[in-house]
Amino acid sequence: MTYHAIAPFGRMIDPAQMQEAQELCKMQMPAGVDKWQLLRELSVARKEFGLSDRDLTVLQALLSFYPSAQFDMPDRMIIHASNATICERLHGMPCSTMRRHLAKLVDSGLLIRRDSPNGKRYVRRTASGNRAFGIDLTPLPHLFEHITQTAARIRAEAAELGMQRETASLMRRDLINALQSAHDLPTELASDLSEVIEMSGKALRRKQNLKQVNDLKSLLSESLDLIGFVNTPSTSEQLSTNQPQNEQHIQNTNKDYFESSGLKNTSNAQIALPPLDDILSSCKEMQTMTANHIENWDDFHTAAEHLYPAMGIGSHVWFEAKKSMGLSIASLALAAILERFNNIRSPSAYMRTLAAKAAKGQFSIGPMIKALARPSCQTSSQL
Repeated sequence: MTYHAIAPFGRMIDPAQMQEAQELCKMQMPAGVDKWQLLRELSVARKEFGLSDRDLTVLQALLSFYPSAQFDMPDRMIIHASNATICERLHGMPCSTMRRHLAKLVDSGLLIRRDSPNGKRYVRRTASGNRAFGIDLTPLPHLFEHITQTAARIRAEAAELGMQRETASLMRRDLINALQSAHDLPTELASDLSEVIEMSGKALRRKQNLKQVNDLKSLLSESLDLIGFVNTPSTSEQLSTNQPQNEQHIQNTNKDYFESSGLKNTSNAQIALPPLDDILSSCKEMQTMTANHIENWDDFHTAAEHLYPAMGIGSHVWFEAKKSMGLSIASLALAAILERFNNIRSPSAYMRTLAAKAAKGQFSIGPMIKALARPSCQTSSQL
């Protein structure tokens, strides 16, 4: 019975490492493992094993001593070349440097030292067979599957990171164009968005992980929503300023509903909603996009609750709209946005703008009601 030395000459060895090496000696070597493919996969996954490119250069030199392209010769797995010979294959790398990288490879578990009694590397050839002392490559084929899986994961993460960085870059470009095209933005908002553009440009020039890129995308998305860029930039201003003299004479017939819903809005508290049939006849998209027939205000509210996600309006935006406007008026605004859906670039940002105005008491539903009452919901001048 041949004994395989595990403890390196003149060095300490961890008991767990010794146990692992003993288990490897008992295992059958996996078939069909190409040494150069293993090296390529390990090059991708090297950081997961705590290795540098220089460490892999030393490993490449050691693999060149193995006589076959595949690990199919169990009796030749121990490399017994001297330090001087290894350094020659490393194009004159200093011996001290080579030993340091070799120690990293051993510590990572990729190699095992099989030192002779005096610590020298050599092969003893006898009639009963050869016995070699040196650097054992046996762990490599056993780790091949783990190495390839790790490399595949790293490649997938790199591809995902590249795609998300590309998306963030496109979002930044759209933000620049939107900011240049937007009209009458508050000075403070324009300044904040300019800072986001500058900061995101610097971030994209740096090396970032996936979480950092996703955080950047979220910031850019929020910035795009804040602009609320629509094809008719004066939309929100017209909503809050058109025909205010008529709004003051509209009496409230739905006050009890707003109070019972818990979404009462003071800025719209004196607004009477028109008959639901008039709204549905003017804005037919609401009924078209709803599976169930709308017969009353409860159905109208239910339809709005189902439609807002499909329109790209975030749940938090919809909540703020209901909170600041009241459920009926928010649903009515949603129906109006749906009628001009193709003309509004960001429905979520548009609804956010209306909700923000309503929260400040600057939004009135009156002009929108008048626009909805027109035949075929011709709202191009009102929305």
